[in-house]
Amino acid sequence: MQSFKITINVKDAQNKPLNGSYSAIVNNQKTTLKFTNGKATVDLKKDKTVKILDLPLNARYSIEEEASSSRGYRVSYENKEGKLDGDKSATVTNNKNSVPETGIDFLSSTLMLGVVLPLGGIFFIILLGHLVVNRRK
Repeated sequence: MQSFKITINVKDAQNKPLNGSYSAIVNNQKTTLKFTNGKATVDLKKDKTVKILDLPLNARYSIEEEASSSRGYRVSYENKEGKLDGDKSATVTNNKNSVPETGIDFLSSTLMLGVVLPLGGIFFIILLGHLVVNRRK
């Protein structure tokens, strides 16, 4: 299953990049998330989450998915950035880019058989009739 690389940016209330280690729950497992120059990165798979504990009050955050991990997906965000004045949540959604099937697929449908078989039969009858007529002459 594909994993998606999410970058979390945090600046404290004085607008300085956050540094240090913070307790976090990533994919339902307790771990430590390290912020360096205001950035931390996590790998998340489908329907997985990260919860960062004890971030400074009034800090500002933003999230972004790395372009290399979102290739082939349309990325949308909910609460992409904001101020940590209480519990906050942000959502990254990846939708697979695909063209929906519409209309009829002539190459793999039974309709194709319904068209090709009668036309093939008509062609065979015409060819056979032509051979019989030309043979008698």
